[in-house]
Amino acid sequence: MTSPLQMPLSDAELIELDGFLLATEEGEERLLLDEAHGFTTALLVSRQPYEQAAWLESIWGEPRFGSGAESEHLTALMLRLRQSIVEQLA
Repeated sequence: MTSPLQMPLSDAELIELDGFLLATEEGEERLLLDEAHGFTTALLVSRQPYEQAAWLESIWGEPRFGSGAESEHLTALMLRLRQSIVEQLA
């Protein structure tokens, strides 16, 4: 059975993640989706250890999530994106 974190992102989920990354407020700095993909790929191929929190902060700074559920959902999408990159690099 496939773990939820191993499921590839659907087109709708990619659009949702892209929309979140594009919806910056004044003072927020976020990477765009393609930049987040490239940054994550670079981290993975560098084989340097990194903390999940630092990785996410590098991508979306200190975002203002609407709720804890939104934070968990978007974090799960980013983890699934990371896992899909791992599988592509294998």
